[in-house]
Amino acid sequence: DPVLRATEQARVQWQLYGSEHPAEQVGLGLSALLLLELVREVVAAGGDERPYPRDAYDPDAARAFFVRRPLEVLARAVELGVRSAGFGGALLSDWLAGPAALEANAEERALQLAKVLTALGPTFIKAGQSASIRTDLLAPPYIRGLTSLQDQVPPFPTDEATALIREELGEAEGVEALLDSLSAEPVAAASLGQVYRGALPDGTPIALKVQRPRMARQIALDMLLIREVLAPLASAVGLPGDLVGTADAWGEGFVAELDYSAEAANAALFNANVRQGQLSGSVFAPPVVEGFSSRRVLT
Repeated sequence: DPVLRATEQARVQWQLYGSEHPAEQVGLGLSALLLLELVREVVAAGGDERPYPRDAYDPDAARAFFVRRPLEVLARAVELGVRSAGFGGALLSDWLAGPAALEANAEERALQLAKVLTALGPTFIKAGQSASIRTDLLAPPYIRGLTSLQDQVPPFPTDEATALIREELGEAEGVEALLDSLSAEPVAAASLGQVYRGALPDGTPIALKVQRPRMARQIALDMLLIREVLAPLASAVGLPGDLVGTADAWGEGFVAELDYSAEAANAALFNANVRQGQLSGSVFAPPVVEGFSSRRVLT
């Protein structure tokens, strides 16, 4: 239901990314209202379409997808602007004060940036982690600050996880027994998904990773804004390098991480290679349960 989806997005913004600062509350409130209004866009433009029809990073496809959904883009842009305004204002103040202020406050600003990226969600956490190794782009204080980024965000509701598992695994035998065995709450939650303990119908203990709902859509929108808006702005203020190309490289990697079936194949290949060497029996990846795994679920 597009109404429920939009309402849930607004609720998440307030509960997970709310703020005690009135100015940010106003901005997030506007963003929430815009998200509710995008219901009309979802219905009119086709809510079942995907920003990446081929399940691979494609900036042109994402642009064509979101150009028909301007309110959704505006809502996210408002949130990004509001969330980053404090950091941007502080950095501008340092710049106006001169090089000495920029250098003296760099460590503090780097930690502030890490907090901003964490609040902005999975795409920006991943982007910050990727940027933390780019010594050609960032000064040492920012490299150190971004290495503090943790790939952890609040878990999403278990009922949503259960619904996604049913959607992905369909009518496979034993799915309901598997769902009944899962822990009531996730044992770990990261930017792209979360993990539950459980057991196969025969009692074998397992860990089940399930992807966050609508993750591809969120990454597609964020990468569009990074590529089309933030990268050109950063270049305009003097950040070196091909920033659009860097954004594309990040996007390819982020979207590839959404394919759990590829991760399963890599684990099987790793185990096959290890079994042929001296580490056989001592080093291995956990075996994947193929009947209970898919593109967005990994058991």
